Amino acid sequence: MTRKIDKPNTEADLDLQKILDDKVAFIMKAGAGSGKTTSLVKALDYIRKIYGSKLIHNNQKVVCITYTDIATNEVLEEVGKDSLFHVSTIHSFLWDLIKPFTKELKIWLNQEIQKKITDLEKHNQKPGTRAPTIQKNKTKIIRYQEKLIVLSSIKKFTYQSNSDLGKGILGHTEVIKAGPALLSTKPLLRTILANKYPFFFVDESQDTSKEFVEALIEVHNDHSNFCLGFFGDQMQNIYMTGIGELPNIPNGKIIEKPENFRSSINVLNTVNEIRLKGDGLKQTPGRFTTDLGSSTFFILPQNSERTQNLEYIQAWLSKDIQDPKWDSTNSNYNVRKLVIVHRMAANRLGFGELYGALNDEAPESIKTGFSEGDHWTVKPFLRVILPIINAFENKEDFKVLDILRQYSPILNNNVVDKSPITSTDLKSLKQALSDLSTMLKSGKTIKEILKHCHDNSILDLDKRLIPLVYEKIEAKVFDAELSDLLSELEPEDLDKQNQTIAMYMNCVASQLQNYQRYIEGNTPFSTQQGVKGAEFERVLVILDDDEGKNQKLYSYEKMLGIKSPTDTDNENINNGKDNSISRTRRLLYVSCSRATKDLAIVLFVNNVEDSKAIIEKLNLVSIDRIKTRLDIKPSP
Repeated sequence: MTRKIDKPNTEADLDLQKILDDKVAFIMKAGAGSGKTTSLVKALDYIRKIYGSKLIHNNQKVVCITYTDIATNEVLEEVGKDSLFHVSTIHSFLWDLIKPFTKELKIWLNQEIQKKITDLEKHNQKPGTRAPTIQKNKTKIIRYQEKLIVLSSIKKFTYQSNSDLGKGILGHTEVIKAGPALLSTKPLLRTILANKYPFFFVDESQDTSKEFVEALIEVHNDHSNFCLGFFGDQMQNIYMTGIGELPNIPNGKIIEKPENFRSSINVLNTVNEIRLKGDGLKQTPGRFTTDLGSSTFFILPQNSERTQNLEYIQAWLSKDIQDPKWDSTNSNYNVRKLVIVHRMAANRLGFGELYGALNDEAPESIKTGFSEGDHWTVKPFLRVILPIINAFENKEDFKVLDILRQYSPILNNNVVDKSPITSTDLKSLKQALSDLSTMLKSGKTIKEILKHCHDNSILDLDKRLIPLVYEKIEAKVFDAELSDLLSELEPEDLDKQNQTIAMYMNCVASQLQNYQRYIEGNTPFSTQQGVKGAEFERVLVILDDDEGKNQKLYSYEKMLGIKSPTDTDNENINNGKDNSISRTRRLLYVSCSRATKDLAIVLFVNNVEDSKAIIEKLNLVSIDRIKTRLDIKPSP
């Protein structure tokens, strides 16, 4: 692999080096494929060469904050394991910064919870507030008051993805709010930050919270030795919590990178047309970019033949551009298929029922945990059951034993009062695994699989699952503390949570194998939101408002002009606020700009001919590259 720091410096890279020498704040505005990460890595390397020895002598580090673990690993891969650099996600960095301040965290949490109580009390005092709402608010107030009592007894906080106040655990929500709040109110914390990290870079700055950006600018304003740099692109702001366009920084510099080094010429033409009605930036082909590539727009009906039509599209492209890797009969991994919601992938990959159970009517904490593969309901399968069955079926005996030693109450040395292991125990476990393999193949439910594993000591069930597996008591054991402390989980949401888990327990367990493949990236599908920062030779972007109808944030038909905007959309547009049309444009920009060589956009609509007439006027691709079902239908 060619390291980014070995690539020649662009004019923007040289400008950045001068800015680093002057220790001033800057914003690098760089579109997709412009080499933003390359510039970031080269800036880090420049600091290492020029200032590294002095920084190490002063026990100082260079910080690079990223938005995802993937982005963190990408930077680390380039700069290597150098103790000079602290590269981490925003959440991890903020937690490292604030975790020593237990007293201040308790005060902040107390204030946040008190605010919620006050707001609820004021709401109840408003004339015309209905009796059921008043009662609901009173229940919330009691719950928050209980949290205040628990909070007073906390001696130390730890950090996980979801919070549990009873155990002193803070979640993402608290950390991402508390960090900027403490920075803004504690001058000492700002001084500690500036002195420890004299160079502070934020990658994907458009996705950073407004509060964190403002807190960092406060640090910059207080300390002249604090070199603050943002690397980002407002058109790639696709997360609701991101700031988007950055404010002007006092005495700060702007660096622009107008070139695109990623995409072929035809793909870049499409990407530029998408962006035109966004911020108007038009990228130019990077030096030495000569590959024309291809960009094709397909318009097909919203019917039950979607999957088959996608196969026809791939076969047609394979012949049209003479690239057999497009054909779906070859390896599916040659083409990256981008969908708007996980459901579209789930239906095609064989875990649609599972997705519906843990998504459609589920509380937000379950939806998020399921989409990320770390919810406690799926962990027994992802961590134990599926890995051990895979190892068992492949006759990987050492791996089987290793998993059993971690999770089986018979073999786990950490289990209290464990009886000595006998040959009978091992024989029973082997038979239980053989039976488990058969059960997974024969359509048994998740509940039946979990019961088998627990009864046969393959693993001990999470105490929250036991009531649902054995149906010994009413299944209402799920604690509100599983959600973030500052969330608005209502009593009826707890019932919804129980109902969601009950539906999950009755799903066919083998669907979890397909779900695992998807979560671990072992399928050709990704969500359009989940590939930002990645690139692929062949990209197929699926636009389907009908199949993605449960999400309300995006509408491709409105963005393309096929459907009219709602009154709310028009109101937001007139007031200069973000709206479904601008959000969708940014998402389409991110999706299409992943392609390095060939791009296929597939639009499923109710009226193909009317939609085709509209698409022809948008100039996204040349008219001869707009195709319908008649164009791609195989010859009889």
